[in-house]
Amino acid sequence: MGGWDPVTPLKPYLGEGYRQLTERMQAAVDQRYALPPWDEAALRRHKQADRLAAASEACQVAGWRRHELRNELGITLEPLDADPLPPLPGLQAWEPWPPRVAERRFLEQLQALQRRREGQAG
Repeated sequence: MGGWDPVTPLKPYLGEGYRQLTERMQAAVDQRYALPPWDEAALRRHKQADRLAAASEACQVAGWRRHELRNELGITLEPLDADPLPPLPGLQAWEPWPPRVAERRFLEQLQALQRRREGQAG
């Protein structure tokens, strides 16, 4: 799997084994970071954000046209025009970050969230 996240319309064709694998991976992440279970409202917000990200990535990164999102991928949300993340020095808007940069930024944000949670608990 190694970082491969297929588009949602493809996932049903990958079968039960793929679904089980993603559930086990999510359970491992939840356990590792002591994440609380999601309620229905949080799950809806996550799904909406995920669909918006997929629509925006398909247009801005992968080069799909808006009508192709609907007709080919079944995505009905309008993609974002502006990249919600400020471009890093030397990169253009929507340009994927180098893996080491993405890893560092992810860990920085994760650590900040953990510090904030620890501060709220104390």
